[in-house]
Amino acid sequence: PGSHLLGLLQPRVLLRGRRRLAVAQEQPGAPPLLPDRPPSFLPAPCLYKEKHFGPGDSWQDANCSKCFCLDPLGVGCCDMMQPPVDFPAWCEARYDSRACKISLVQKGRPRLPCVNNLEPGWGSGQAPEQQPAAKAPHPPKKPTKGNH
Repeated sequence: PGSHLLGLLQPRVLLRGRRRLAVAQEQPGAPPLLPDRPPSFLPAPCLYKEKHFGPGDSWQDANCSKCFCLDPLGVGCCDMMQPPVDFPAWCEARYDSRACKISLVQKGRPRLPCVNNLEPGWGSGQAPEQQPAAKAPHPPKKPTKGNH
């Protein structure tokens, strides 16, 4: 809680820290001033599952979500796996959480794919068994009288 405020407070803490160091350096035996850059010991603005991330960092979590560090807002995550919604009744969706993939397989034979892919527009929207049969070619027209 309050991690989004951390990014707003860091510059003030940094200035306060430099002022203290500057005052301390004027005294004999004080440590030297830090270079004019943010110290590496400052915490990153985003904390996710006990890990720190900097602004613009992105990662994939164990639930197949793509997460981003959005300073000063905090962490935002999006689901990477979109389940299929329109597929034949003889198919089922199989979730592979290790590969973060969804595949359509045949219910009776789950090792066999149901369709070639899950990309939008993969076909006519009909299962292969429902697609119209190929039309037989028309037989050649019989010549009529006077036309050879």
